[in-house]
Amino acid sequence: MNQRFLKAVSAAILAYALISLPVILFGEDHYPKIAQLEKQLEKIRTDNDRIRWEIREVKKEIDDLRSDIQLIKKVAHQEFGFVSEDETIFIAE
Repeated sequence: MNQRFLKAVSAAILAYALISLPVILFGEDHYPKIAQLEKQLEKIRTDNDRIRWEIREVKKEIDDLRSDIQLIKKVAHQEFGFVSEDETIFIAE
């Protein structure tokens, strides 16, 4: 009987340890924390996808600027105020 009692107590202690181990290691609120971290991970992945798309667009624009002289002239005119030889500038004061 003493042997059975020790086995029962050992089994009870083992069961208690296995059940309480996640609470001891992660705290009582570990499941909500996991859900929060999964949401953060999904947002980060979405942001990364958007940033990858932006990088592709910028690379495409760089390639276009390197190869298209008309585009270079257009950007110089619109963004930097460059004028071509056939344009006349009027300054009003």
